[in-house]
Amino acid sequence: MISQAQITLESCKQQARENYPLVRQYDLIQLSEQYTLSNVAKGNLPQISVSGKISYQSEATTFPFEIPGSGMRGLPKDQYQALIEIKQNIWDGGKIRNQKAQVKAEAEANERQLDTSLYALEERVNQVFFGILLLDEQLAQNVLLEEELARNQKTVEAYRINGTANDADVDAVKVEILQTKQQRIQLENNRMAYLRMLSLLTGKELPAQTQLVRPALVETNASEFNRPELRWYEAQEQTVAVQRKGLQTGYLPAFSLFAQGAYGNPGLDILKDKFRTYYLVGARFTWNFGSLYTLKTTGKTWTTASSKLETNATYSYSTHTYNWQKKTAPSKVFGSR
Repeated sequence: MISQAQITLESCKQQARENYPLVRQYDLIQLSEQYTLSNVAKGNLPQISVSGKISYQSEATTFPFEIPGSGMRGLPKDQYQALIEIKQNIWDGGKIRNQKAQVKAEAEANERQLDTSLYALEERVNQVFFGILLLDEQLAQNVLLEEELARNQKTVEAYRINGTANDADVDAVKVEILQTKQQRIQLENNRMAYLRMLSLLTGKELPAQTQLVRPALVETNASEFNRPELRWYEAQEQTVAVQRKGLQTGYLPAFSLFAQGAYGNPGLDILKDKFRTYYLVGARFTWNFGSLYTLKTTGKTWTTASSKLETNATYSYSTHTYNWQKKTAPSKVFGSR
């Protein structure tokens, strides 16, 4: 329970942020980014794979003579192999580097999207807070009006005694006083409704006696854009740019080193028909051209996405209008009395 102490706009915004469930997603986004980057980086570690093969073929190489000492006249038709391979990436065409950039860009875009949601929350707090201040001003004006009408009533009653006014004049003033009291009740009910709304936003109980501190006027430059939507659009554009750049890695060659150890029949010495262990070491070069089939259409997809973001960002006129209203409206409504 907050006492009758005064509360400020900044404290309401801070409490609203703490009460907003989406705030917890900032930590989740950072953790997800760390885990994903860690997984992507493991692509540069040695990769170990195990495979096995049993086959039977209809034909096999035969020799026109029997090999002395072995009794072989050709290769066996049934073959067996168990293999373990270790591969070390040397250069993958920039795939891992691009994946890291994509993870960082997507995390940045998600955070900027949360900033936009929180900005909308703060805008709502602003509306409710200044709505209460406006009602306080209207209540103060209502009190002054009622005091003025009370003095007018005494004056009219004095005129009636002197014969310069009649009962209808006095009744007219009484009606205005009654209307003023009814208006005050309505204003007080509206203020309570706004306080309940502010209480829901901040997660704090606000009694009817809560007093709000009028914030000081801050000069703003309408030519400077500082809305989070712009930063969100910029982050999304950066994500699209990274994804477009990733298209290049799809058709670049890759180089790696490998080492294989195997057990099978036949072994590397195909003239010996028995199970043997053997190994291979070497370098491997691969170049996959399959991504070239979809390169053009995928590029058009990212171009369309980028154009859509640029279209969504073309709201400079409304932003100028917003900044102008933000700068001028408080001085008109809550100016010094």
